[in-house]
Amino acid sequence: MLERMQRFQKPLSHVLADSTDTESISGTEWSKVDCLLKVMKPLYDATQISCGVKYLTLSMVKPLLFGIINGLNSIEFDYDDSSERGQEFTDNILNGLEVRFCEVDRDIIFKKSTYLDPRYENYFYKEEEVKQIEEDIKLEIVRFLMPGDDSQELNVLTRERKILQ
Repeated sequence: MLERMQRFQKPLSHVLADSTDTESISGTEWSKVDCLLKVMKPLYDATQISCGVKYLTLSMVKPLLFGIINGLNSIEFDYDDSSERGQEFTDNILNGLEVRFCEVDRDIIFKKSTYLDPRYENYFYKEEEVKQIEEDIKLEIVRFLMPGDDSQELNVLTRERKILQ
């Protein structure tokens, strides 16, 4: 709705200026609309992506968060009152994302699922993290293939994993 309002700013301003029933929209208010649209754009894009997918998977959480955070951090505001509010709004959203999704960067299940998704692979992780993820996946496969087996190989793998942690 705000996007449409912005698109028809000139005709809407003329109609409201000629009308005696309603107040006109000031330049400051138009600036606030522009600022709000800038802040909401990364959230809108993430929503469009997640709604366009038939099945939203765990592997998409990190990429969607990455896109939202990068989009919000790349916003350039003008130097006026509405921009200050826009920056405050942006900071509040970023803080809320950090509080709600702080585990995404630490949880090995998120890491494994994103890494195993061929769309993302190791794009979001450093080389050290990729090695840890691969080792965890290998260990999980070995445990699956040898359930309850106390073989030397499984003990060595488990010991090596504990040493790395």
